[in-house]
Amino acid sequence: MKRVILTGLTLLLFFSFISSAAASSYQEVTLSDGDVVEVSVTTINNGHQYEIRFPSGNTYFWKDQGHIGTGGGSSELTTKEREQANEALNLYKQQQNATGRNSTSLTGSIAGVILIMVGLMGTISPRVIWYLQIGWKLNKAEPSDLALLFNRIGGIVLCIVGVSLLF
Repeated sequence: MKRVILTGLTLLLFFSFISSAAASSYQEVTLSDGDVVEVSVTTINNGHQYEIRFPSGNTYFWKDQGHIGTGGGSSELTTKEREQANEALNLYKQQQNATGRNSTSLTGSIAGVILIMVGLMGTISPRVIWYLQIGWKLNKAEPSDLALLFNRIGGIVLCIVGVSLLF
C-alpha cells in the first residue's frame, strides 16, 4: 500500500510537469489591413513559442523564454509579413489576456497546488515523508532528528515554490 501511495505521488508530480509542454491548435487572427493569419502557441520550459502561418505558406516563429525573445521564419518571408507577424503576435496575446486563457497559469496552478500539498505534508509530518523516501526500505528504523529537520526545511521550500507558481 505504501508503495502505491509513493508511486501515485511520483506520477502525479511527473505528469503535472510534463503537461507544461502542451501545444494548442491554430487560431485565426485578423490584422488591421484585413489579412487573416493563423497563430499557434506552444508552452515550453520557461515561456512560449508562437508560430504564425501566412496565406502564402510562409511561417514566422517567436520564442519567449524568461526575459529573452528570439524569432525567425521562412527564407521567403517578406518585410511586410514580418511586420504582420509582430502585429499578429500582439493581437493574439491581447486576445488571450482578455479571455483569461493562459496555459501556463493553469499548469502553474496545478503544479503549485501539488507542491504546496507535498510541502505541507513535509512541514507538518516529516516522518511520513521520511517513511515514503527511505523508511519503507528499512526494518524497525527510526529517522534521525537531522533527517526530520531536512524534511521539514524541504517542505517549507516546496511550499514557497508552490506559492510562487500560483502567482
